[in-house]
Amino acid sequence: MGVVKIQVCQLIMKQEQNNPGLLRRNLLVAFILGVILLLLYVSVPGYHWAITEMAVRNKELIDRIETRRLNTNMPELTMDDKRLFKISNYWYLKYLRENTPENAVILLPPHSAIDTSDEMKFLNSAEWVEYFIFPRLCVGEDDKEKSKALYAKVTHVAIVNGWGYDKLHYSPEKRTSEIVLPIDSLKK
Repeated sequence: MGVVKIQVCQLIMKQEQNNPGLLRRNLLVAFILGVILLLLYVSVPGYHWAITEMAVRNKELIDRIETRRLNTNMPELTMDDKRLFKISNYWYLKYLRENTPENAVILLPPHSAIDTSDEMKFLNSAEWVEYFIFPRLCVGEDDKEKSKALYAKVTHVAIVNGWGYDKLHYSPEKRTSEIVLPIDSLKK
């Protein structure tokens, strides 16, 4: 295998010696692309976020977790374990997925019911929640006018910070702060 790599490198070097303009052209193209990426990074907030948050910060988090895992001789982490480290409310998303049927339509709380902490952030966004609990569908209380047809099909209510008990068609015996309950009584 090493002999093949050496032969390929020698072939490339011979081609570059025969065409010295090729190397200069490749370096120029690389420089231009680098300048364009730098301009995008500086001028477009999304690029800045993608590089600092998604690339650099995630790499640091992965390295810390992997170091801790290796130092304590823990087994490989599952995808759910990794998401629990990164997404602060993933425990609730996992709970929704495990405690609702696949054909459920879940009513999410309005923005006003979600506290401002990072833990419950985005739980009122139907698209964001659906990404993690697919194939279940979601509709936010804030979007009930835009999604009337889906709102009429709600089968479960995501109770967050005590919000949502008034949406149930029955009164549950026990009231907890975060739970998901069917909109109609289980006894029926």
